Amino acid sequence: MNVGEIHDKASNSSLLSDPYVKKVRELIGRNDLFEKSPDALMRMRRGLLRDALSFFSKRNEQFARILDTCGITPASADFGDLASLAVPSDMLRGEGQSPFLIDGLDEGARHFPRAGPLGSLPSRSIEAPSISIS
Repeated sequence: MNVGEIHDKASNSSLLSDPYVKKVRELIGRNDLFEKSPDALMRMRRGLLRDALSFFSKRNEQFARILDTCGITPASADFGDLASLAVPSDMLRGEGQSPFLIDGLDEGARHFPRAGPLGSLPSRSIEAPSISIS
């Protein structure tokens, strides 16, 4: 699959209609982010964090359970809550990342085998054309 094919699949992704994906795509195209005050950037980051947690909890039951177990509500989450969500890298090796994949990824996502962080266990990188932002 070449870059053009990946872009074509991404352009037709159902995830493009999601408000969070739209927001991220809009932010990527903005030129004024470095002109914003530290307070404005902090509010923006907090909003993106909350939107991201909501996005992933709606699309992955495992993630929603983790948030519930940690007592995190996406609408009121703050940066300190991220420490509770840390996942040891060993859990993500091999098929370990499977429970964390979101629902709604388009067919055609490609998986690339690679060495794990320590080179001892294999893991996979996933290229998901449905969330390409180019």
